[in-house]
Amino acid sequence: MECSSCFGIGQQEEAIAGSRARGLINAVDGKSMSKRFAIVVCYYPVIDRLRALVDSVSENARVIVVDNTPSSGIVSIENCFQVVRNNKNLGIAAAQNVGVETALSHNAETLMFLDQDTIISSESAAGLFSAAECDRSCVFVPLVIDARSGKDLPYYSITKYGFVKKTFIRDKTEQLSVHLAISSGTTCHVDAFRRIGPMNESFFIDYVDFEWMFRAKNFGVSIKVVPCAAIFQTIGKGIKRIFGRDLVIHNAERSYFRLRNSFWMLRLPHVPSFYAARLVCYSVINHIFMTLCADDRSAFLSVGLKAVVDGVSLSPQSRREF
Repeated sequence: MECSSCFGIGQQEEAIAGSRARGLINAVDGKSMSKRFAIVVCYYPVIDRLRALVDSVSENARVIVVDNTPSSGIVSIENCFQVVRNNKNLGIAAAQNVGVETALSHNAETLMFLDQDTIISSESAAGLFSAAECDRSCVFVPLVIDARSGKDLPYYSITKYGFVKKTFIRDKTEQLSVHLAISSGTTCHVDAFRRIGPMNESFFIDYVDFEWMFRAKNFGVSIKVVPCAAIFQTIGKGIKRIFGRDLVIHNAERSYFRLRNSFWMLRLPHVPSFYAARLVCYSVINHIFMTLCADDRSAFLSVGLKAVVDGVSLSPQSRREF
């Protein structure tokens, strides 16, 4: 199903500059806009980039910035509806849940999740909100382009037995159903969000989005890519090409969560076992390569051992309920 308000995106430069997109976008009156909320989670943000993100999205929605910076966090930012300071790093999952709670307290009807380093035009934001308002039963995600390389990032569909099919949608014009996508740009009506439930805060950061989307699949909520809505996203600290595969580089602390959470995914009933086992293997191999490439190999070895122990001995805690 295509919403009549969906628009076209031409060149990448148009998406960055926010120039007028092809097609039509429904006009947003003040009442409708007051029901749209964009939740931006930040941690030691670059203020100019955060301000640009808030400015572009605030044309279509009220923006809530949830600041996980431990000290000297954001006090206020122009065009931001509300800044919520956690005064410590609660992780992206808890911060997103805090943002949702804040939005719901202001009678939100449509939610968008964004990272601090996301670049999105006002037209792309409008297209995602319009799609979610046209179909309240689904979750909508944008076309994601790597900000460093300019390459499209893939989406994933999972078969019944857990096999993975990688999909690229740059040349598509109609919405496409997938199972897994990164969280930034994810947009849905609150009805769909409540059906799936809050983010699992025990995951802290990595695979928070994938666990949530597997839950969506389990509850019969479709994930649809809106190819005419684009975002640019910075992934990790960079990408290295090793043995013909792209390796996303992270620091040691981040690598801990990627490895530990892969073991936790293996223990969740709504995650296909074969996919979860494959994820564990990938995460272990990924961590080994990052350890070999790191300047401080001892730090990666230490967190790697702790991640495996915690992943096997601990369990994901229950999620909060709204």
